[in-house]
Amino acid sequence: SNSPMPSNSPMASNSSSNCSVPLDISRSPMSNVAKFILIWDPREDTVIITSLTQGSLGIKRLLPTGSDFRGLVADTAGLLTSLPPLNIRAVTPCATGLLLATDDGEVNLMGSDGSVRLLCQLNRNLPPEDSVMMELCGTTLACTVGRTLHMFDTETGRIMEEMTLEVQPLALLSCRETGEIQLLAEDGVYALGIPPSQSNTTSGWGKNQCQETLELLVLEEACTYYQKRSLSRSRLTVEKLKSEAMFQAPLALCSILENQLQVRKTGHCNPQCYSKLHNIMAGEIQSYINLEEAKSCIINGSQNEVATYIEEITDQEIQRLLHCQLDRETLLYLNSIFNTFPRPAWKAVKRTLHLHQDSEGFLSARATADLWKVVLSPALPADQYDATNRAVPVFELICRLLYRFNPKWLPKFVELTQQHLATSRNYGGNEGPENAPLYKRALSVIPPACEGGTGDPTETAIELLLCSKRPNAIIQAVRILIERKMWQRAVEATCRFSQQGPLLKKELFTTMLVQLSHHRALDPYLEEIWELCPEEATAADILDTILGSVPSNCESGPYSNDSHQLTIGLLRPLLAKVLTQGACQPSVDVAEGLKTLVFPPPTPPRQKKAANQSSLLNSEPSFEANKLL
Repeated sequence: SNSPMPSNSPMASNSSSNCSVPLDISRSPMSNVAKFILIWDPREDTVIITSLTQGSLGIKRLLPTGSDFRGLVADTAGLLTSLPPLNIRAVTPCATGLLLATDDGEVNLMGSDGSVRLLCQLNRNLPPEDSVMMELCGTTLACTVGRTLHMFDTETGRIMEEMTLEVQPLALLSCRETGEIQLLAEDGVYALGIPPSQSNTTSGWGKNQCQETLELLVLEEACTYYQKRSLSRSRLTVEKLKSEAMFQAPLALCSILENQLQVRKTGHCNPQCYSKLHNIMAGEIQSYINLEEAKSCIINGSQNEVATYIEEITDQEIQRLLHCQLDRETLLYLNSIFNTFPRPAWKAVKRTLHLHQDSEGFLSARATADLWKVVLSPALPADQYDATNRAVPVFELICRLLYRFNPKWLPKFVELTQQHLATSRNYGGNEGPENAPLYKRALSVIPPACEGGTGDPTETAIELLLCSKRPNAIIQAVRILIERKMWQRAVEATCRFSQQGPLLKKELFTTMLVQLSHHRALDPYLEEIWELCPEEATAADILDTILGSVPSNCESGPYSNDSHQLTIGLLRPLLAKVLTQGACQPSVDVAEGLKTLVFPPPTPPRQKKAANQSSLLNSEPSFEANKLL
């Protein structure tokens, strides 16, 4: 509602009924106003003043800037003295309004428009220690006073049955599907045995009620859609959609859906019901009908059938959500689906993105650019969610399912998304907390090792770091492999990624040298490590690195006879290679210098020369000079 509740209002208790909110102020300390009930309609921003004896006393519209409670009841101040106290004993919401039981034993039905109807009369004096419960189903009213059950026909007000219960009732329930009223006790649920014909469920929940509910759902969704795109500050309601001729799209959709429901029930259709639009929307309508049928079958199906229907509903909902624009509410709804039905959600993601692994182990996907944009969308800004109910982005949701059900696919999926980003032109370039690298976003969903799971968190983290192909991530992955003493994989990763650049190659070579000074576990891989030596490295640099990383508890030094320590014999091939490169370095520098010479050379500045130098200037250049040029 756009309008706040009136100021100076007394304390009130509310009981929600349909779209209206009745407010009972009978327990208010203001005795002069504790004689009526306020019915607040949030959609119309109105308040109806009503009493049990007089019915509706008036209707007031709330102002957007606020209303005063005293002003609302000023017109009915003269009637307050003549109204009796409410003395409400029990209140129960129902489909048609509000059931009110008084201390005198009267049971009234109050509608959302403020009208009051007397349904039946219980005992004149209700025992104060007995609880009173009511439930209305069709034309049958069930009331319990303590352990005594009363059944009334609301059309005549006559009692149908009265019995003493053997158990203490906790609540009365109305089953709309079977048309029965059930009693909840401590030891279970009991059926009261009312035939569906007597409860007249069809009249309240039949075809007309189904169509009205369907129309209301469509129009409420349309109100939300139009309100987001409206420049007006006035609140859009369902009644405005029905009354104003400019909003014909939701009304047409309601007619099409009602016609489709009629076709499935009776086999007859209305050929004049938007036939052209119906043909255009045939696929969407069929999808909607299948979804509604699956929802209805969940209630009465077996366990296997329920699992199949849940998988179908989850698949359709995820496909629908991933193909629309995600806002905060939609993303929260998608989070709830992923958290409630993880396995059906995982199957739906595979079908939506068409994830497939070929015979060579490569992961492929067939998705549109708009779908990739939704999947790779960053987290929502901080002003669009609260800290207590934060929505996880779609990419993190998918990565969480991948790690849970197929951990080996997670690094491949991140690599696949990185390839898409490399060719996409619609993705932002700056990295920040809301647009972090994909491998970091995937790392954030990996749980700690103590929580268990199907995959190894450390192993998955290593693969994610390596598939990112970023220098810092690669170095971190190699160091993790070294910490886990996975020497072969560490050397393979070092040799593989050292070709990306000289700086990364130098850093990886230094990391391996440090490990060589600590232990002899890398002896089988020395030839591969020597090949990583940068061309500009010198023997002094290598020795400084090794000596600087020798463990402090090593008393004999790195070049002792101990089999666990590094010896000069192991370093001989590396030092010989470095010294050979250093000896050849000057000739290489000369060759590089010759390549950079400019021909013809620039003209020198004019200077006064001596007479004896003029002959040298006029002489021919020597053969060696010509050869050099």
